[in-house]
Amino acid sequence: MTYKIDIRCEPGYLYVQAWGTRSSGNLVSIVKDYFKANEEHGYKKILVDIRSMTGKLSAFDAYRFGNTAIEKAEEIDSGVKTAIVDLEENRKRFDFLEDATVNEGFNLRYFSKVVDAEQWLSKSKRL
Repeated sequence: MTYKIDIRCEPGYLYVQAWGTRSSGNLVSIVKDYFKANEEHGYKKILVDIRSMTGKLSAFDAYRFGNTAIEKAEEIDSGVKTAIVDLEENRKRFDFLEDATVNEGFNLRYFSKVVDAEQWLSKSKRL
């Protein structure tokens, strides 16, 4: 499991971009990395761009990643809005993640375009 990650402070949000293999293990590691970085910077909005990652998650891996992401968010989330940007073809795999996290009270949404994610993040109200 290898991946590279770039984390930048943008006006109003933390931007995280990742490259490598799209696997539940890598995605869990990326979540841990960006929450750790966010603790240092104190943003309430995070955009995670994984469009450059390769491969597809199996349904089981998406489920496992969703559960782990919820556990990690429970540890650290304090009103953080997170926008995940990935290829449209991967939307079905992330439907569970979005539904599960929203049902648990976390503010996470899936997008296929960065501009849509930025617009959602710029809204001040929790949706």
